[in-house]
Amino acid sequence: MIHPPMDSIQLTVTLLTASCFEIFVVNDEARKLIYEKVPSSVLRKRAREMGMKTLREDGCRKVTAGLTTVDEVVRATSME
Repeated sequence: MIHPPMDSIQLTVTLLTASCFEIFVVNDEARKLIYEKVPSSVLRKRAREMGMKTLREDGCRKVTAGLTTVDEVVRATSME
């Protein structure tokens, strides 16, 4: 059997990524705030009070579970 030289071997690496989610369930109270055109900061604050988790929080849960790294979560949520 003839083996190719080491510099001609190509390795294929498959990277698995973990997705982070921020899900805001629009209930009657949230719908009323949207209808009243409150600032997004007010709507976001109320959503958090109602239990919404941020992208970064979801990312932190995935870091704890070993699905991603802190660096990746910070990179992906730097605009938050």
